[in-house]
Amino acid sequence: MGRRGSPVSSKKSQILNLSIQANRFIARSFRKTSLSGILKDMKRSVPSFASPLLQRLAATLVILSLASAHAEERGYWRSVSTTARSITGDITVADERLTINFYTVAMSKIRPLEAGEVSAVFDTDASTGGTGSLYRLYIPAEKKFLHKNSLCGSENVQWMIAYAHGNSLQVAFFSGMKPPTFTLEAISNSTDLCGTYTYSR
Repeated sequence: MGRRGSPVSSKKSQILNLSIQANRFIARSFRKTSLSGILKDMKRSVPSFASPLLQRLAATLVILSLASAHAEERGYWRSVSTTARSITGDITVADERLTINFYTVAMSKIRPLEAGEVSAVFDTDASTGGTGSLYRLYIPAEKKFLHKNSLCGSENVQWMIAYAHGNSLQVAFFSGMKPPTFTLEAISNSTDLCGTYTYSR
């Protein structure tokens, strides 16, 4: 007669399985536009045998990971690249606002970006990790920053991408009413890409 597994071993197995499941959802979350959509998918896919406590644990892992990803972009960043030093200077990224050279503008986060999308804009290695986000904002063309430079010439800035990795932040601004398409071909042929900037802290 075979031996049954102990309740403790069973619980450990459930926790391990849910951790794997949570990590999959964290990765998939970068293709979602809302947290509610992520949690709905998770509710459908988490094994039915998992206790409510373990289900809540898995959901909490996803929420904390998403919050951590967004937190990487927030804060005060020092200008590093030539474009950043000559146009924006240092910047501050907050939850719903961006500050450039004492000029603060409201913005809203539209969605996270996948590694491949970030790589198309900044020519980064898709396997290096980090987090990227697409933001909606509005900076008029007539707004001048350092050395009387504007961000996008005669065009209004409508979109911003922020990509944080370690102590580095890369930012790109776009004009145009429609959201940018983040493929190598689209970015190479884009007339809406205003410029890219690099910062550190």
